Parts: sequence; C-alpha cells; structure tokens
Amino acid sequence: MDLNILFMTCPCCIVVVELELTRLNIQFTKVVCGMAYLTFEISDEQYDELNMKLQKYKLKLTKNEDDIIADKICLVIIEMIRDNKEKINENYSDYIANKMHYSYDHLATIYKRSRSDTIMHFIILTKTEQAKIMLTNGDVSMDDIAHYLHYSSTSHFSKQFKKGSGYSPRDYQRLFHLN
Repeated sequence: MDLNILFMTCPCCIVVVELELTRLNIQFTKVVCGMAYLTFEISDEQYDELNMKLQKYKLKLTKNEDDIIADKICLVIIEMIRDNKEKINENYSDYIANKMHYSYDHLATIYKRSRSDTIMHFIILTKTEQAKIMLTNGDVSMDDIAHYLHYSSTSHFSKQFKKGSGYSPRDYQRLFHLN
C-alpha cells in the first residue's frame, strides 16, 4: 500500500513520517518526499490516526488526485529552485510541464483548484525562502543570489524579494545579523 503525503518538502519531513509510522507499528519499506511505501494494508483507523499525528507537523495524508498532483508540482518547483545550480534553459512553465508530463495549462488548473493559488506565486515564495537562506550566509552577493535564482537582474530579484518578504534583501540581511 502506498500513502500520499502532502507538504513533505525536506529530509526532516521524511524522518518525521518514518518516526510516526514506527510509533504506530506500521511497517514500511521506504519513505520519500510525498510518499510512504507500506509493507501491508492499514485499517481506516490506522490511516486516520497517522493522519492526525502527521497534521501536528503540517503534513497531511490524501487520496485526492488533484492534491497529489499539486503537491508533486510543489516538489518539482522546490527541486528546481533549491537543487538546480545550473541555469534552466527554458521558462518555468515549460520546465514544470516537461517534468510532470502534462501541459502547463492543465497543471495550473489543477494547482489552482487544489491550493486556491497560482503556481507562479508558489515559485516566488519558494525563491524568496531560498534567498532568505542565502542572505543569512554573509558570503553571497546580491548578484550571485539573483543569478542562482534565475532572475534577469539584481533589481528584479530585489523587487520580487520585497514583494514576497516585505523587506528589501539588504534590510533582511541587516535584520538577521542584528539578532
């Protein structure tokens, strides 16, 4: 049996799911972002109990196909932004469509229906969060961050960062270094 788990975005989420499965004596073969592969079927009661435990960590079990696809879109975006150090030679919509093997319009419709938001907004939020991490490391220049996150210019990066965080990149850096 496979369980679909929403909002798993990092290795810590995998550890949390493994821990909760173990605590509930649910045998599994593997846990990856978005999925837990179980050895045996579980009862509805076990499913509900696991879901309740995972919700404490802002994770959620689902059987809804739109939610599963929307979550996979998020994982593609996170991978694209966090892990892809080379410049992407296509626009984001084409990249996501190619990775997901669906048209972008179809994916955007599913995402909007599931999350009541747009894919582009999630991309901006994810880029802002990655920029925050990079800004707290004083060794990285604004130009390098803009380039790494595939912005056309440092000015464009600064505008998007302020829109997403409420702070200019420099103000955010100063705030972080004061605390």
